[in-house]
Amino acid sequence: MVTISFNNLIYEKGIEFEENKKKISIAVEGHSLFDKKGKDIVCAAISVLSQTMILTISGILHITQNYIIREGYLKTEIDISDLNRERKNNLKIILDFFCIGIFEIAKNYPDAVDIFFENE
Repeated sequence: MVTISFNNLIYEKGIEFEENKKKISIAVEGHSLFDKKGKDIVCAAISVLSQTMILTISGILHITQNYIIREGYLKTEIDISDLNRERKNNLKIILDFFCIGIFEIAKNYPDAVDIFFENE
């Protein structure tokens, strides 16, 4: 099972930041076990979406983030307290893109993916 945790984020009709929160984070942990290593399309899809999200936030938006990527685990933490409205809106677009993909994977493979929204 892959567990995806969104911290200090809300998703209704799109991503929104929790009020008065300075940091957001997204963690992806585990393996879907849909197929054996190297042939698991669920893990591959989640991995591509997650890593592309991190690369886009850094490389295109130039927003600093602290992230960890290792076997079966990815986490990014972003301080949003100093971002202006335009930068926050651009970040929301990238996070919405990530969510659309993740939600679709979870819909098609419900036994392989769990998604949680938490508030610290």
